[in-house]
Parts: sequence; structure tokens; C-alpha cells
Amino acid sequence: MDEDFLVIMDSGGDPISPDHEKHMIVPMNIQFDGGTYTYPGDLTREDVVRAILQHKPGEVRTSQPSPKQIISAVESTGAKTVLYITLSSGLSGTFNSAVIASRLLEKRGITLIPFDSRSAGAGMGKLLATALELKDAGKNLGEIVSELEQLRSMLFARFAIPSLDYLVAGGRLDPFKAAIAKLVGIRPILWINRDGAIDVEETVRVKDLWRHFANGVCDAAYITRGPLADKELESARAELERQGKRILGVLDLSPVLLVHTGLQIVGELHYGECSR
Repeated sequence: MDEDFLVIMDSGGDPISPDHEKHMIVPMNIQFDGGTYTYPGDLTREDVVRAILQHKPGEVRTSQPSPKQIISAVESTGAKTVLYITLSSGLSGTFNSAVIASRLLEKRGITLIPFDSRSAGAGMGKLLATALELKDAGKNLGEIVSELEQLRSMLFARFAIPSLDYLVAGGRLDPFKAAIAKLVGIRPILWINRDGAIDVEETVRVKDLWRHFANGVCDAAYITRGPLADKELESARAELERQGKRILGVLDLSPVLLVHTGLQIVGELHYGECSR
């Protein structure tokens, strides 16, 4: 455990710095038109976005990496010890695949330590950035995992989704309830709960969406966005600024998540004492 080690994550995360993109090692699977493709690998971010645009909600899907894919990704790094920050076990079976892969890699002399982010997108990116900072500061693996566990308990990720079609297609929202919501002009604000699963924080009128979105932010937050969310981003930014809250950075949301939310999503990640 005292030897040098590598920190990685899968493509369910959003690197909060361009320098961290090289640590997004493990691909997710994207399925459409009868084929299965890896991102990153077979597809670029632009390819996935194009597929979402060209298909109806629900026609593009995602699946977790297999243990074999994780093993291949880890072995490609040449590292003998790897800390792997996974997409939340409440959203995907990726963590379970990583646990299986770790047992198989152990027989090959490679130590893989799966860490369940219980988050996604920028939450994973923040955990990765923190792990890299601690590693550079000379912390050992045990110390880093301990600090990541503390940080994980303070992360709070929320999402405002103007379109309900992808939630319906993914089975996360009843079609009848979606029809009523559209009729009366309400939308959900979602959050990743403490079990790492998506939950509804509140439902609000469309005209009040961005005010409520900003109300839930602490003093500062990272903002995540879909590629067609220019208007939504400006509304969110204006309300955050009106409330005197800082934007730490604006990140492109992982296309793995866009498959399930559509391209107009805006999210935020904050952490600290005011987190739930």
C-alpha cells in the first residue's frame, strides 16, 4: 500500500480540470441502433450527444462496464495499485463490477481499490481532484480514502431538468404524472441522496424553477450543463448571482448522464456544512 499508486474514475464523472481528463480511464457502454459502444473509446462526447439528438428519448441507453472491461482499463495503465472512484452504486452496477474486477486483478498482482462515490458527474470529479491533491501532498492510500469518505458525506448534487421526456423514457417518472406536470407547469428538482440514488427534492412551478434551484445552493457551487442548455444556464447563473452565490466553475455534464436527462439539464454541486 505504500508503493506509488494511480487514481482513476469512470466516464460517469465530470473532470473539474482539463488536467484530470487523463484519469477518466474506465469506459461506460452506450447502446443504440443495435450496437454497443464504449465512451470513451469507440465514441467521443460529441458522438454520444449526436446520437441523443438523432434518437427519441429512451432509444439510446447506457450500461455499466463489465469486470473484464475494468480489468483491461486498469492493466492498460501499467500501475500496480489503483484507487478507482466509481459512479454511484445507487445509479449503476459499476461499483459491483469493480469489486469483482479487484478480486481477479489480485491474482495478477494488481491491487484495485474501488471507492463508491455515491455521486455522479461533478461529485466524482471533486472526489478525484481531492484524491490527486492529497496524493501530491504525500498522503498515503489509507489517509486518502478516509478523507474521501468524509468529503463524500458533504457532497450535495442537484439537477433541474426542463424536459420530462427522458425521465419518463427511463422509467424514473410515471407518464401520467409527467402529463399532469406539463399541463399545470411544474418541474422537479432532483438530487442524489445519501444512498447515492436519484430522488425528487421538490417540485416547483416552471416560472420559479431557477429561484428554487439557486435557493438550495450554499455559498458557492460548481455548475454542470448539457450542450443545449445555454438559456437554462443563463437563467441559473443570473439567479445565483442575484442571491450573491459564487460559481466555482461551469462543467460539461458527462454524456453518460445526458442519455438519461436530455441535453437541456443544468445541475450544481456544493459541499460543506449546509449540505443535507
